[in-house]
Amino acid sequence: MNEQATSDQNIHIPSAQEYLPAVTTSSDERQQLQAMIGQAMILAENAHKFEVTDVKSYEAAAENRKVCRHAKDRADAFRKSFTDPLNGVVKRWNAFFKPPMDTLMTGADIYEEKLLAYDREQRRLASEAQRKAEMEAAAEKLRLDREAERTAKALEKKGAPEAAAEVRASVPDVPAVPAFVAPVRPQGTSIVKVYTGECYDLKALAIAIGNGLAPLSLIKIDQSALNKYAAATKCELAIPGVKFTISETVRQRS
Repeated sequence: MNEQATSDQNIHIPSAQEYLPAVTTSSDERQQLQAMIGQAMILAENAHKFEVTDVKSYEAAAENRKVCRHAKDRADAFRKSFTDPLNGVVKRWNAFFKPPMDTLMTGADIYEEKLLAYDREQRRLASEAQRKAEMEAAAEKLRLDREAERTAKALEKKGAPEAAAEVRASVPDVPAVPAFVAPVRPQGTSIVKVYTGECYDLKALAIAIGNGLAPLSLIKIDQSALNKYAAATKCELAIPGVKFTISETVRQRS
């Protein structure tokens, strides 16, 4: 059954003001943060010039690092005081529109599948009609050829070989005219092929890549998993094609 929508779906789209958060900061808080970041920026920008040569400079470097990290954390917290509410707004808008968008996409997909099914059936019918027309045309051509041959032989018996040759040469081609032709699609509508791939055997794919049968670009390295493997094995178990590195970092109590 083909029915047009007879009633509107009542979807209330809220105004931006309904979703926008109210973010406030005091002037003193901003000034204190600006001063802290400014002082830490001086230390950070001169870090490459700083040399650790003794215990005193070592302690100073440790303190400078702590100041830089603390300022960075404060700046990040201040940034999030703005971005987290805004991200919450994005999340709420996405959540608001997801159900109707999912419904609309599902409806569009259903219509698409019906269009594709109809198109496939029309192509099947057209192909079958073409095949039948070609068989009928071939049968008709064979009938005409045999009839012409009988007439030609009769003329040859009467001593008229030239007339017989004309009869044989005059047999017309029989075009294949199918009884069914697929209807023309509406303007602006076309059927295109979409090519996709799905990996169902990762090990087989890896072997194919190793043997040069598939491009290396088909594999994407999971750096997080690789780092976890390195940490779990302490970089002691080698993997072909992987370089493990042990580095050091500084940890400080606040």
